[in-house]
Amino acid sequence: MCNAAIEVQGEKKRPRNTKPKLAVWNLESSQSLKNLRTINKQRKEIGSKNDPLFAERKHAKKEFSRLCRISTAKKLTDEKQEIIGSRSSDMKLFY
Repeated sequence: MCNAAIEVQGEKKRPRNTKPKLAVWNLESSQSLKNLRTINKQRKEIGSKNDPLFAERKHAKKEFSRLCRISTAKKLTDEKQEIIGSRSSDMKLFY
């Protein structure tokens, strides 16, 4: 009976490992991502792993993640300030 149930149900599908989406998107992060992509494209055209673009790529990647972290933190503090500054009778904001 168990084998019949397994055959009917089918195999378990493995979940995909997807990257989390960015919470905040702005002009700075867009420009930083474009810069990172151009550096990666140049590195791919060169084709070697011991290339002079390694430091530049590392810096661009670091800059992009820094901007994402800062914008996410700024969004959270803005939301907290909005809650603190609002009236307690505003049910839409609190719930």
